[in-house]
Amino acid sequence: MSRRSQPERRLESSYPFIHTLHSQFRDLDPLGHVNNVVVASYYEDARAHFLSKRWGGGPRRADQTYVLVANVDIDYLGEALHPRPFRVGVGVSRVGTSSLTISKALFMDGECIGLADTTLVNMHGGAPAPITDERRALLNDVMTTWAAQPTPN
Repeated sequence: MSRRSQPERRLESSYPFIHTLHSQFRDLDPLGHVNNVVVASYYEDARAHFLSKRWGGGPRRADQTYVLVANVDIDYLGEALHPRPFRVGVGVSRVGTSSLTISKALFMDGECIGLADTTLVNMHGGAPAPITDERRALLNDVMTTWAAQPTPN
């Protein structure tokens, strides 16, 4: 099922984590709205804050466990305007054996103007590795309301 056909994806209340940020003048494109690449960076910023709060540590943890982006899908549903505060809803929509999908929605003035999914691969020692039970447990309360049941990948 596509992101666009899931009405709950467009509700801020569907996301267990909210990250707020503000547009800046430098974010604008020649048409005067926030550039699409900058919008992608808003999702990235929200994902980084989310993972830092959930799993702690920086990009590479002391135990050499980290995640790599395998795929990013973005649907632009409306124009992002400046100056505005934006809210990015974040939650986990899928957990597999060694990967997970983080789903996000961008809200401006209470309206959903974009949806995004990022698939991350759990890495250890330079190779894909199963997500530990400890790390899985830290995701239980941030699963999205429409999330599929965890399945191996």
